Amino acid sequence: MDASRELIKLVEGDYKLGIPTISVTGGKGGTGKSTIAINLASYFYSRGKKVLLIDADVDAPNVAILLGIPQEIIRDINVFIPKFQLDKCIKCGLCANVCREHAILFAPNKYPIFFIDLCTGCKACKIICPVNAIDDDKKTIGWVKKGKYNGIDVLSGELKAREHEPEPVIMATKEIAKELIKTNDYDIVIIDTSPGSHINVLKSLLGSDLALAVTEPTPFGVHDLNLILKLLRILDIESYVVLNRSDLAEYQQEVRNLCRKYDVEIISEIPLDDVILKSYVNQIPAVLSKERSSGTDALLKLGKKVEELIFG
Repeated sequence: MDASRELIKLVEGDYKLGIPTISVTGGKGGTGKSTIAINLASYFYSRGKKVLLIDADVDAPNVAILLGIPQEIIRDINVFIPKFQLDKCIKCGLCANVCREHAILFAPNKYPIFFIDLCTGCKACKIICPVNAIDDDKKTIGWVKKGKYNGIDVLSGELKAREHEPEPVIMATKEIAKELIKTNDYDIVIIDTSPGSHINVLKSLLGSDLALAVTEPTPFGVHDLNLILKLLRILDIESYVVLNRSDLAEYQQEVRNLCRKYDVEIISEIPLDDVILKSYVNQIPAVLSKERSSGTDALLKLGKKVEELIFG
């Protein structure tokens, strides 16, 4: 684990956004991660902060949908695909042999057949070709979109349907975030990661100053909380747990045992709540709702605690 941390430290600087950055994450989908991210961003906005909210769940971005806002495409995300020069091709088959995605089919004495949907743009085929018979072409695998809710800028990455390599879209989204930060006086960035504990979550988390792991007291919630807390420990990111649907009693003790195991505080317990549900349906962050309830109070207290952690 020490070696992993050393490697992470070497590359982490490339992922730093330069201003306080909070990632809202969670091993299991459907725990309320995006709802927490939206309400946290809205809390900071209500406190006079200029907020950039990033939806890094590029397989299924939903922040703009939950807020009911339009977004415009500000950048196409393109990757390399090979363009075969058949007049140069010697039918050696090396391009097919090196393609880890099996996007190139080769039969003896035949020209290679290319399956564009399988290609991830690694360029191995071009590098290995002995006669330079492969030129650069490109395909669009996703987009970065931008919109606004009240005074909150919302930046979303979206992977194109049938594409299966989300990492370039996540990286492009964070690069554009850096560009926006240079020209805007943002006070804080909130990142809504994808669920899970895989490489795309890791890429979203790198450079964060603080992470909130959102979970629920269910068997899946406990199982996946263990995975995300293990990842956050490896990444050495200051972490806290948000226990959503906290009045579900059956697996509460298992959640608390895990938090003790990883020495992580449960920073907030948010009950099932009709006002939060109505706000969700009406596409209004619950912290901005005129109705007060135990759930909205818990979200406001969460915002205040995070504000104290970040800004003192």
